[in-house]
Amino acid sequence: PVKKQIWKSVVQVKIDHQADLLEIKGKSSHRLRALRSKVRSGDPDNIEAQAANDYWKELFGSHFRRDQKAEGINSMLNYGYALIRAATARALAGSGLNTAVGLFHRNQYNHYCLADDLMEVIRPLVDAKVYDLFEGKMPDLDLKAKRELLSLLQSEVEFSEQCYYLSHALQRSSASLVLALQNHDPRLFQSVRIIL
Repeated sequence: PVKKQIWKSVVQVKIDHQADLLEIKGKSSHRLRALRSKVRSGDPDNIEAQAANDYWKELFGSHFRRDQKAEGINSMLNYGYALIRAATARALAGSGLNTAVGLFHRNQYNHYCLADDLMEVIRPLVDAKVYDLFEGKMPDLDLKAKRELLSLLQSEVEFSEQCYYLSHALQRSSASLVLALQNHDPRLFQSVRIIL
């Protein structure tokens, strides 16, 4: 139950961030805001996937499909996600957590399920950068785009209503996850809040 409640919190924060990004870019967030209120413990209705489907269409257009093997926007997203996944895994390992044991993600061949869980709330930070790069007519993952995406690791984010660099906030969030799990109290877990 504790893991399911924490996952609910992660999904809600991710949807909040996605809706915030859509609003900043002048796009509609009404459907995402409505879906956020439907997230239940453990997200058994897979609201996260429903929100993602609407989010991608709204952010990059109805023609866009998230494809890990595609070029252009997708390759930039993949690169940015790999960077934040590594930073999240490092923070979790530093807190003494086994990154292979996830809250929601499960795969015997994936040694980073927990990192994949906690990085969900940060993904819209990557999405925002990729959107700006693409709008700036930088459609390919070249050296300049990689540098821009790498700079995300120095982004300022919020944790517990204070600003920190992303790596520091990830460490604090990982430590709060340890407290929540040790004390069987999901309210002790705090997600990183991105600043768009």
